[in-house]
Amino acid sequence: MKIYEELKRRNVFRVGLAYLAVSWLIVQVAETVLPAFGIGSAAVRILVIILSVGFVLALVIAWSFELTTQGIMLERDVDRSRSITRTTGKKLDRIVILVLGIALSYFALDKFVFEPTRDANRIESARQQGRADIREERRKAASIAVLPFADLSPDRDHQYFSDGLAEELLDLLAKIEGLRVTSRTSSFSFAGKSTDIPGIAASLNVAYILEGSVRRSDDRLRVTVQLIDTGSDSHLWSQTYDRQMKDIFEMQDEIAAAVMESLRITMAGDIPLSTPTDPVAYSLFLQARHLWRQGSAEGVDKSYDMLRQVLDIDQQYSPAWDALSTVYTYQVGLGLVPFEEGYLKAREASERALEIDPDNAQALTSLGWDAMSLQNDLAAAAAYFHSARLSAPNNPMVLGNIATFAAVIGRLPEAVDLLNLAIEHDPIDSAKHTNLGAFYLAMGKLDEADLALAKALELSPEDVWTKQAMLLLRILQNRPEEALQTLENIDNENFQLTVLPMVLHDLGRVEETQAALAELGKALGTGVSQYDVAEVYAHLNLIDKAFGSLELAIRNAEDVSLIRTSVFLNKLSGDPRWAEILVRLGLADEQVSDIEL
Repeated sequence: MKIYEELKRRNVFRVGLAYLAVSWLIVQVAETVLPAFGIGSAAVRILVIILSVGFVLALVIAWSFELTTQGIMLERDVDRSRSITRTTGKKLDRIVILVLGIALSYFALDKFVFEPTRDANRIESARQQGRADIREERRKAASIAVLPFADLSPDRDHQYFSDGLAEELLDLLAKIEGLRVTSRTSSFSFAGKSTDIPGIAASLNVAYILEGSVRRSDDRLRVTVQLIDTGSDSHLWSQTYDRQMKDIFEMQDEIAAAVMESLRITMAGDIPLSTPTDPVAYSLFLQARHLWRQGSAEGVDKSYDMLRQVLDIDQQYSPAWDALSTVYTYQVGLGLVPFEEGYLKAREASERALEIDPDNAQALTSLGWDAMSLQNDLAAAAAYFHSARLSAPNNPMVLGNIATFAAVIGRLPEAVDLLNLAIEHDPIDSAKHTNLGAFYLAMGKLDEADLALAKALELSPEDVWTKQAMLLLRILQNRPEEALQTLENIDNENFQLTVLPMVLHDLGRVEETQAALAELGKALGTGVSQYDVAEVYAHLNLIDKAFGSLELAIRNAEDVSLIRTSVFLNKLSGDPRWAEILVRLGLADEQVSDIEL
């Protein structure tokens, strides 16, 4: 009993009780406040552990020390006749009562004020999540990917035809209202790979896959098609068609109709149909499309010759005019024809395609891009892009181009939304993830940019454009050492010349920065533009020089259409000269506010 009486005299029990009361109150407040700042339950667990250790320490201190009128002293050094433990005990009692009163008030407030709000928020959050889950299930339920068809022709020399037929079916299905169709870029990326159907479905986030084979012998076709339910990895529908080439468009329409019926999809309007042409012209068209996609000068030239043959047979075949427009732009890119001549012919071909088919989304998008980047006619570009979206609301190519246009006119949040929608339909196209990262960079959302660019590199580890965007991100993240290391691994001399002064400046290497700037100046006109130099000067805080280079870029008719997305030229936005330049370019907010996307 002596120990108990001594514990009581030294107020050890009171200290323990007060400590527990205060600790409980601290934990309750932490559990309420910390989540509001995004801090998880781990922090509360750490707090409980610390308080638990502190409890033992508090008891030891209460036993070993005593509060006196002279301050805190070791208990053995205190004269018992002058001890004030009784007074201290009463103070501790009042502290416990006060804390318990606060705790009771907090409990009542939490019970009758905070908890109903939390419950309402939890219920609403659950409802929102439930709606999102339902939307996702509905979206996924009516989703399909068309894989490249196998070539079973005797000599295996008709892969262009089997691929082309699969792509034509993909385009036809994409016109079906209520059906989400993965783009060619993503679905054809599995060609030649051993990925199984469930794996492909998971990567593309689709519920159904259409696959098939083509056997062509002279004028005869045997096409076998299977519609697979990816959830059960079982055939939902399968059919073999033995037809002549002249019946190929009718067969494509039958396949699309069969898919609609199997998936129980109904449309309010007309069911989309193929665009028919002469069978010989169609075969040439598919082969030409296959050739230009190889990207070689020889393939592009052969593609051009074949498309001319197609149009000699059928001048009203709109897809061939579309294809010819694309081939002209390839010829410009490969240096086969002069810039102005090539793009003029590309524009004329797209206009011809649009005359034949006013709802041709590809032609509308091409003309929109031409108006935006070559003619600086934003009103015309907006009209073309708006019509293209009405014609093909879920086409990832259309959405991607409109996203870029939105960025050009300064509507970066809309650009991100459009590009995310495009990625839903084309999830394995690394270029779209790279562009998304670039848009986030322009918005200053560096964490989101990092995620988007990391995804792009995962899909295409050697893509130079993604590496360049990642390097710019490292500069903005103030990680110049990593930026310099990345720069050494980028095989683009002009880009290296442009970015090196920025990195050296951030590393504080003044003399090397000046030398790099001198080398950059020597490269002007040989792959390095005044616009590039303006960005460098802006990053180095040489504002007047940045404006000088920007003026030269405009005077030299350089492409400055992406000026509002430049993460470096943003530094100039507070200067009156910046507003004046935007007005001259037709990109000021008041000039683009009425544009409808």
